[in-house]
Amino acid sequence: MKFHRKRVATHFLASTTLRNALGTRNLSELLNNRPAVSKHVFELMKTMTKQWGVQVVKVEIKDIRLPLQLQKAMAAEAESSRLANAKIIVAKAEIEAMKSLQTATNFFDIFSRCKQLLGMKLTLLYFHSQWIHCERFSIDNLILRFLYILMYLDYIEQTLQKKSEYRKVIH
Repeated sequence: MKFHRKRVATHFLASTTLRNALGTRNLSELLNNRPAVSKHVFELMKTMTKQWGVQVVKVEIKDIRLPLQLQKAMAAEAESSRLANAKIIVAKAEIEAMKSLQTATNFFDIFSRCKQLLGMKLTLLYFHSQWIHCERFSIDNLILRFLYILMYLDYIEQTLQKKSEYRKVIH
């Protein structure tokens, strides 16, 4: 084989070997592992050209140029991926904020019920003292006292239910 033909054959062999090597890998592997791809192509070229009496000394992939369409598509994909990740982060933050708000609401609801309970206790004590100081037992006082006791028990039950719900939300 003449020198010119060996040179052209080596050039075509390099092109096809490189094309095959690039075609079997994904883009991120090509961009991140250029030396490994170069070494693979070098080994293939070295074996093939040895038969022709040509010695390949070095194969180096200097640059990988992507078509403009592919660059635009990759940029759009990366942008949409960033937007999706940002939306996920915002959604998680909103969920955490809602949980914190719910916890605070439950806490203040229980606090409010405790204040109501204390007010009812004071009212009950007031009526109790009035009832004791009363010279005669009136039916009105007795009914009123009974109603306040029922309301007091109802509020205790509601407060205990809220506390158990609050503990479920926290845990």
